[in-house]
Amino acid sequence: MMALALIVIAMQVGDLILTYLVIKAGGREVNPFMLKLQRFLPGKWTWLYLPKVAFIGAVWWAAYRYPEQMATVFYILIAFYAWVLVNNYRAWRRQTS
Repeated sequence: MMALALIVIAMQVGDLILTYLVIKAGGREVNPFMLKLQRFLPGKWTWLYLPKVAFIGAVWWAAYRYPEQMATVFYILIAFYAWVLVNNYRAWRRQTS
């Protein structure tokens, strides 16, 4: 179970890095939730890394506390974040081409 949690966490870090690269290259955030955080949280990049750190903590806690129940959730998150990472990578490539 912890292996699945580590995959989800690694994908979160990848999402953070790719989102940062897209924005630095002139792109923009399109996630409505993250856009609200961008306006609400102080600091230039706090809106990007603070929710990621909180989510990583929640994933680790859930994997430790509810290992059997979290397997399906982690598989769904892995599939979702695979799509997010591919989308972010494509956006980054468009911005840097």
